[in-house]
Amino acid sequence: FRKPAYPGYVTSVASHNAYVSRMIQNRLKTLNYPIIVDGDFGKETAKWVGLFQSRHALSADGVVGPATWRALFA
Repeated sequence: FRKPAYPGYVTSVASHNAYVSRMIQNRLKTLNYPIIVDGDFGKETAKWVGLFQSRHALSADGVVGPATWRALFA
């Protein structure tokens, strides 16, 4: 497993970077979240990100910023 570098911007609902969205979705899937990997950071992805955040003592806002990125790829 090779940890990807933080892309330098916050990723959230309606983000238009399919590559980064797929990285997040693939990582959540690897961590056993039942997420569909489609490259679309929509409401479903935000829901699973929020659950991940709440389980890791992060602000459960469904937004992937630096702290969530670090926790996802720790």
